[in-house]
Amino acid sequence: LRQMDALAGATLDRMAAGEHLAQRGEVLIDAATADALGPAVTMGEWRGEEEKFGVVEQLSVSTRSGQLSVSSCRSLTIDN
Repeated sequence: LRQMDALAGATLDRMAAGEHLAQRGEVLIDAATADALGPAVTMGEWRGEEEKFGVVEQLSVSTRSGQLSVSSCRSLTIDN
């Protein structure tokens, strides 16, 4: 008996829709994810017609090892 992880359903459908809207080097998230992240994320341009995806401009969250910051989703810094 083998166990396999699978990604399917609405999550996969949203990922596929967002992937077509992203340009090289960008990270896009849907509105529900942006709402869940709240003030930890700064959003740029929103794209899409039926379902909206926003370009992540900056993400900053606290971790056990320090502060994790991503600016323009092209550089990653961890401050201890």
